[in-house]
Amino acid sequence: MSTRTVVFACLSLLALVSLNLQRIPRMIGEHSYESGRQYLDAGQYRNAAAAFRRSSLFMPGEARPYIDLGDTLLRMEKYEEAGASFKQALGIGEDSCAFCGLGVVYYRTGRYEEAERAFRRAEELSPNEECAYDWSGRMFYELGRYQEAAEAFEHEVKIHPRAVAPLHFLGNAYGYLGRHEEAAETYRRITDLQPDYEEAHYQLGGAYSYLKRYRDAVGAYRRALELKSDDRRAVTGLALAHAALGESRSAAAYCERLKSLDPASAAELSKRLGRGLPAEGR
Repeated sequence: MSTRTVVFACLSLLALVSLNLQRIPRMIGEHSYESGRQYLDAGQYRNAAAAFRRSSLFMPGEARPYIDLGDTLLRMEKYEEAGASFKQALGIGEDSCAFCGLGVVYYRTGRYEEAERAFRRAEELSPNEECAYDWSGRMFYELGRYQEAAEAFEHEVKIHPRAVAPLHFLGNAYGYLGRHEEAAETYRRITDLQPDYEEAHYQLGGAYSYLKRYRDAVGAYRRALELKSDDRRAVTGLALAHAALGESRSAAAYCERLKSLDPASAAELSKRLGRGLPAEGR
């Protein structure tokens, strides 16, 4: 073997070793990241946080470890650290998940204007992702800003039309806005998707009562009661709906049934029925 061949072989080997050495940090970072994801899915948040931190050291130019670290810290209610992690991700580049996570940090710490701006930017970056719509909708709903909540959940259910939770929030927001036809239609969608969802049947009964569709309200309340026999609200709704229909015997029977569940509420209901008050919804 010639000297030139030996030198060439040695140089090739050194190049290969150098290339592999360059790949090692990346491999460690990826392995740590995947471990973090597994820990996160298993609810082992402390281990997940440690793995994502280790991953970020070996992949300093990538936002993924910082975003998932922020999400983990959010679940641990370590809001200051979570916010710092999302900002670290945003320092690498604008990312809708990072903005959404930062918005949640601001929301959870009562910084609502900053949360709104973060959610809006997330929506602008990824208009077909539900995260920011869901969280902003929940924030607006909690703050009593029902019109904005409804708009956020309307966007979310366009993306995921079969998602029950945003539909429920949307129906409730419509109810608070006095948009009872839309509320009833939304609750009907929920009961079609999830027939055993007792709360949706009860809320549907309330929407029908507001619309003075008392016969439909009776049907919805009865279904709620079939699913949860001790639901005092459904029993009350049935008594009031029957009273509005002029069916005093049925109203009295449900009032009597309420006595075994909540005597104080039954006494108040008896007074209301005696005054001839119409049925209430929500």
